[in-house]
Amino acid sequence: MGELAWAAGPVFDAIFQHVENPPSTPVTNNADAFVEWTAAHLLQAATLFSAYPDVTARQIKALATAADVTGAGKQLPFLVILPIKSTLAYIEVQLLLRARAHWTQKDLAAVGTPHFAQFVPLGNNRVGFFTVYDGSFDEYIADFTKYIGPVFDLVFKFTKDPPPSPCRKHLQEFIDFAAGASRDPIGFYQAYPGLTVQDIHALIADSRSPSRPDR
Repeated sequence: MGELAWAAGPVFDAIFQHVENPPSTPVTNNADAFVEWTAAHLLQAATLFSAYPDVTARQIKALATAADVTGAGKQLPFLVILPIKSTLAYIEVQLLLRARAHWTQKDLAAVGTPHFAQFVPLGNNRVGFFTVYDGSFDEYIADFTKYIGPVFDLVFKFTKDPPPSPCRKHLQEFIDFAAGASRDPIGFYQAYPGLTVQDIHALIADSRSPSRPDR
């Protein structure tokens, strides 16, 4: 967060003009206050998934550079905020998501195209689902429904105005719901644009192969 304060301080300065009780600005000159403020406002995901949890963005970029791989894929965000029926339902959803987090992570890995995904309790009886994926929206939702549909079937029991369930039997309705509920990001940064999940897995596997000539 200290590095973020230094690199993106002016962006946060502009945002904090419209935020209640912001930290001291300019952020670049008050990095410690920025770190403390962000720590106090940090949200904890109920489920957190990464397709490649053991490598950093810097390492992926280095592997791609060394292999002279740029990739031809397209990473896209899918951002949905689900309104939950009541405070009790909101608590139940959190408990259920945390209880099956391990299985949800395995299901997301089976899809093969999400880079990252998380269910995040946002307060005010809302749960966010935020992910970055490869490929077309319709194909992603179709694959997503096949592997992760039961999780949404579970969440939709507690959601206001959900689509029909089960998702796998109402694919088009789920696609329409997802398209209508998806939110556009104000900004979207990609550390390694063009690289798909499978590209990155291949780079990691090659770097660990004992047959590499530099080993």
